[in-house]
Amino acid sequence: MKKIALAVALASMSFAAQATMDWVLDNTNNQVIRFVAETGEYRGTFGRGVIDAAGFPRGICQSPVDGRVFISIQNGASSSVKIFDPYTGAYGGVYASGFMAAPGSIAIATDGKMYVTDLSTQRILIFDTATGAYGGVIGAGFGINKAVLNGNTLVCTTATQILKFDRLTGALTGILSGFGQSPSAVGVISPTQYAFTGPGSPQPGILRFEATAGTYQGSLATNWFATITDFETMANGDMLVLANSLNSIPLIARFVASTGQYKGLLGVGFPIGSSQDMAIEQPCSVSGNLIFQDYVGANRNLFVDVVDPVSGVTLDSVTIPNSNTGPFTFKTVYRGTLDLYFNGSHWLRKKVGSVVIGASGATGVNVSLVNGNCVYDSVIDLSDYTALITAFNADPLAGNWNPEADVNGDNIVDLTDYTVVVVNFNALGDGP
Repeated sequence: MKKIALAVALASMSFAAQATMDWVLDNTNNQVIRFVAETGEYRGTFGRGVIDAAGFPRGICQSPVDGRVFISIQNGASSSVKIFDPYTGAYGGVYASGFMAAPGSIAIATDGKMYVTDLSTQRILIFDTATGAYGGVIGAGFGINKAVLNGNTLVCTTATQILKFDRLTGALTGILSGFGQSPSAVGVISPTQYAFTGPGSPQPGILRFEATAGTYQGSLATNWFATITDFETMANGDMLVLANSLNSIPLIARFVASTGQYKGLLGVGFPIGSSQDMAIEQPCSVSGNLIFQDYVGANRNLFVDVVDPVSGVTLDSVTIPNSNTGPFTFKTVYRGTLDLYFNGSHWLRKKVGSVVIGASGATGVNVSLVNGNCVYDSVIDLSDYTALITAFNADPLAGNWNPEADVNGDNIVDLTDYTVVVVNFNALGDGP
């Protein structure tokens, strides 16, 4: 199938699904600005008039459980965390009101527990995102400024150190120190690598450290910016850096997190200079059960196209390697009511329509693929029969061997394969 360029797909979207969203706090207008992280396309704002005019939005995080966005707002005794639908902008209520005078960064775990740094007391408060219930304190007495999650580890900055806490027990599990500068933001590049920003010499950059021992592993984006307020790592390995440029222009720059290669800008000219935080949409999982019909062979690649059911645009193409009959899982950043098209090398393309992919993904997507499409088109017909007859009685050492004619995967093209093609003759694959 012909794949449509991502830029065309983005321009053609007519439903709720999005590419990877970048939500940026705009402290100038007390709102959230939305961009497409891959392209920099502006997607509007939300929260203006709901985020307190007298307050100061400090932290933003998307829940991995239900996809809602949580924003901490510093406003003295009225400080709170407010909730929004990040795709529609709808306001969803308020949590944590009255618990802290100066809430900061937010981190949310897969069990729905929310961790909010309290800058007034320099500790982390715990809340339940389902109910708003208060759940205790972590890190009291350590001088915590910012925190992010890495699995069950809370990675936190202080004035001179990076601390690690077990989020479930509250126990201190490690200290990274000796940086020679003060970490102003902290992030997780990979499960085994942390990074933080500091003043640098002569300009700030992103410094990377091995997560367990704290071994320094190099820097990126050094000397690019006058100030850095936040950075986030995307699912594709890129890193977005929220900063002011050396000539004081507010912007977001994209780099390859592993190498530091510069990949462009987004958000130039938008009022994000006083922003303290941003959040990147993370991919969700789609799972189900696969049947490769009439097949006993080794694992094969399974291909999935994620398609807009209105325009027919292919938004995402995913390869699931080493698949066979049984459970499958793949990840996509696209959400909404979507059509999924599955196919393999000699199976017909199969549509599973109107799959609702929510913030936490989708389950129970079951598909059974019809075998016998030896020439890999949209119909089992004379061309498939001819390919099979040409390779009849061949094994992998024969000159006329054709692995696509060995539709049952037993390393010989014989009567079993012939029967599959004949039984499924004239079967059609699903478009587009």
